[in-house]
Amino acid sequence: MSFGTGARFMGMCGISAAVADSSDVIFSNPAGLGEIDSFMLSSSSGKVLDDTNYLSLNGTYPLGKLSSIGIGYAGGFISGIDIRNSAGTFLNKANYGNSVFAFGFGKKFADSFSVGASIKYYSVDSAEIASSTGRGLNVDVGLLKRGWDWISFGLVGKNILTSSQINYSNSENTPLPQELSLGTNINILGGKMHSIIISPVELNVLAQANFGLNQTKPVGLLTGIEFSPSPYLTLRTGSGADKFSAGISLNFAGIGIHYAYTTRSEFSETSGTYISISYDEKGWPLEEQTPSYFSQKS
Repeated sequence: MSFGTGARFMGMCGISAAVADSSDVIFSNPAGLGEIDSFMLSSSSGKVLDDTNYLSLNGTYPLGKLSSIGIGYAGGFISGIDIRNSAGTFLNKANYGNSVFAFGFGKKFADSFSVGASIKYYSVDSAEIASSTGRGLNVDVGLLKRGWDWISFGLVGKNILTSSQINYSNSENTPLPQELSLGTNINILGGKMHSIIISPVELNVLAQANFGLNQTKPVGLLTGIEFSPSPYLTLRTGSGADKFSAGISLNFAGIGIHYAYTTRSEFSETSGTYISISYDEKGWPLEEQTPSYFSQKS
């Protein structure tokens, strides 16, 4: 789920609850769909532990200027796992995968307030071990509120249906992790009126607290910074909860290439690298050209 937010947010340890300018909001905060008024796509890939491959695909389609729908997919896969019996004798090799599909809708009810929700379908698959396959369904809900133009707040509840869980073919089940995230995004510097200080460069400071509702892990507090010395380049970093991350983005004509590196201080082997490619129709074609089909709102 966290990988579904893409390399941009992974470069800030996953801080994303109060940001609404990419198709990754389908996994971070579906209320952000109410803030999006253009066609967007993003694709991410990464690798953790040298054998776990991740992939995500997200997209949004506007239904006018006050609402949009989004779809998303995120999955992790391990191949070539040794299967042995109780005596340690090698029997076979297995493949294992976790994935989630999401469909969301967001609406903007005022200039500074949006709400949204997404339905998620979970799938756990292992073709060689039938008892390890499972399915589950749950819902995320979110809110976004802007303050004095230069600050925004996000609140999202993930897997809010307490009765929903992963049900396996062997009749066992596993509860889905419930989490409440509260985040803020402050525009310190920028060339627009919604920044505290008008500047040719952009600087955003972000923070997010994650509360595990059905988990024993403590509250996690994360902080992050995004700095854009030009419209084509953004640098970022994030830290907190024994994690550190850094990333970089290159943007031109609506196309963004994002890279992130993350690590945990206590488990260096869980360090990972992530790459995302995104597209926003607002950047292409250029303003003086004829708008694309997706720009023609109803």
